[in-house]
Amino acid sequence: MRRPPRSSGEPLLTRFAVVRTLYVGVLMSATAVVLFLLTAPLGHTDPEATAQAQTLAVTSVAFFQIFYVLTCRTFVVPVRSIGWLSNPSIFTGIGVLLILHAGFVHLPAAHAVFGTAHLTPAQWALAAAAGALVVPVVAAEKHRRRLG
Repeated sequence: MRRPPRSSGEPLLTRFAVVRTLYVGVLMSATAVVLFLLTAPLGHTDPEATAQAQTLAVTSVAFFQIFYVLTCRTFVVPVRSIGWLSNPSIFTGIGVLLILHAGFVHLPAAHAVFGTAHLTPAQWALAAAAGALVVPVVAAEKHRRRLG
């Protein structure tokens, strides 16, 4: 609310917004696909193992989005410069997402509807680590924007 309104001639989707959306989307998709390929059983038709690899890939996307929403709160400067608690609603949203996603992963009804499978704590940690890949990528892009 402290910034002046955008100029009426300025497009809603700037070149920056389109480029960032594209590269973050490609990174998120590639991360999920690579994680699936690394964990899916090769040459086997075990439906439970395949469901677990798919659930792991989807969980990495959820974590990717969590980390991205934390990093994209500013376009140029690091989040620490505006304060981690400058928007507490983000953490409420993250909490709701994690609760819903835990149901998606662990409730038998979700398994029946979505074909998901249980994840171990180590698999949850792997998904979170894969999702966190967005942090250094966006940080490097912000650093480059500050310098140039």
